[in-house]
Amino acid sequence: MGQKKMSKEEFIKKVGDLKQVVSVTGINYVNLSVAGSMCYGKRESTNNPFEVDLDKLYKAYSDCDVSELNTTKLKKYVDRVQSPALAILKAINK
Repeated sequence: MGQKKMSKEEFIKKVGDLKQVVSVTGINYVNLSVAGSMCYGKRESTNNPFEVDLDKLYKAYSDCDVSELNTTKLKKYVDRVQSPALAILKAINK
């Protein structure tokens, strides 16, 4: 697995440092913020809000190789918000 995984605290801090992310299909997710173990944001094109449970997202990060993750694989971790969740994982894993 090459890369050492970061601790949950580091993971949440890195997510908290993000202000916006772009999905693999080019969708912008903006106004990202972290409160407790939740990440909130909006899909820029529709202004629809979303929230991602960071406990579940960290589980996906811990269990999987981020470079091999896609929205289908993320479904078992974060249902309904796979696209922003994947964009977040890709952004913090650069």
